[in-house]
Amino acid sequence: MRFDDGDDDWDAEGFADLASGVAAAFLCGDWTAAGMLERARDALEDAGGWLDGLVARARAAFPQRPDPEDETLASFLVEDEALMDRWQEGGLELRTRYLVAPEMRTPRRFAVPELRGLRDVAAWLRLDVGTLEWLADAEGWLAREPDGPLQHYRYHRLRKRSGGARVVEAPKEALKSVQRAILRRILDAVPPHDAAHGFRKGRSILSFVEPHCARDLVVRMDLRHFFPSVGAARVAATFRALGYPRGAASLLASLLTTRTPDAVLEGGGLDPGALARLRRRHLPQGAPTSPAMANLCAYGLDVRLSAAAAAVSASYTRYADDLAFSGGPEFREQAGRFRRLVVRIVAEEGFDVHWRKTRWMRPCSQQRLTGLVLNHRPRPSRAEFDRLKATLHNCARHGPAGQNRDGHADLRAHLAGRVAWFHHVDPRRGERLRALFERIAWDEQEG
Repeated sequence: MRFDDGDDDWDAEGFADLASGVAAAFLCGDWTAAGMLERARDALEDAGGWLDGLVARARAAFPQRPDPEDETLASFLVEDEALMDRWQEGGLELRTRYLVAPEMRTPRRFAVPELRGLRDVAAWLRLDVGTLEWLADAEGWLAREPDGPLQHYRYHRLRKRSGGARVVEAPKEALKSVQRAILRRILDAVPPHDAAHGFRKGRSILSFVEPHCARDLVVRMDLRHFFPSVGAARVAATFRALGYPRGAASLLASLLTTRTPDAVLEGGGLDPGALARLRRRHLPQGAPTSPAMANLCAYGLDVRLSAAAAAVSASYTRYADDLAFSGGPEFREQAGRFRRLVVRIVAEEGFDVHWRKTRWMRPCSQQRLTGLVLNHRPRPSRAEFDRLKATLHNCARHGPAGQNRDGHADLRAHLAGRVAWFHHVDPRRGERLRALFERIAWDEQEG
């Protein structure tokens, strides 16, 4: 661009506004030379032949109509020397301002509903605009009232086995119903990367671990603060990638993210990394949409880790925040260098590796992922089976009242879930556990 930054007569801001107005005129209709020329003449009230050249250059740079929200056309026009010359000569002024309505990007890869802005989203969710804005809480006002009647989340803490605490943020029914609609009609229409096995229909812990059975080396890594690491900007960018205009994408992101009130974070147990993430808008652990959205937001991570694993003849799968890699001699020989590469990729994608949970497992030791032993085929450990068998036996023989040593709120549901899990991953031993479970007299006080 030809101008002197120190020239007081140069109005750079005014010229940028003019270029933006011409871009809007070009975009506010069909992408044809005749249509663009007509709207530009109307915007500038200038019928000079120089506009034909400007239109021709814009069409040559953008054979297809660009996305108005990318502002690429306005940036191109700011650099156009002929337009700048006309501006510097004086007399060029934006007389009519065109406003480009938000629109979905086309073509779209996935069958998601067309939502162009606030009113479209409100109509789609069958809410009035005021209620939708309250639920979205885009400015985070409700973070100041953690226990107020208008708050959308209930908060409680869970102690981690490894120490510390985890904040669970469960949406109340009004917001949860909105999140479920977004999950069913938008997120479920978009498949995550093939390496993702958690929270997916047709996938399970078995599909997660099966590629890693009977391998020379199995490496397990864990991501710290998985859901809180996914911020609102990344969620909005994911909606933008699905074709939504900026306003609709930001609104949808606000409905799926929250900022944890300071009062909830008091009391200790949370490390500095968790606190920093919870104080910004993030995916809440406890919302129905968080698992599916986290999978989509981790797509870039999965792409890069899959490629890195393939480069050393290794396999890669992910189950929520659990990363698993395995391979033969080539992978074993390059494991140290590979680990450093994984840590760098994870950091560049906005996540952190939990060092204390990293495990290097060779065939001479027990190779375990998500509670399953992988040395030959995926199955629960014998010790775990024996513990559950003993508990069921004691419940059947002595009654369940005195067997709830861990203080489960519903012992029957807890044991039924454990038996169902065993039956899913090891049907033969699962049948033996199920037979014991059916012998328990549950009409007694369960404790």
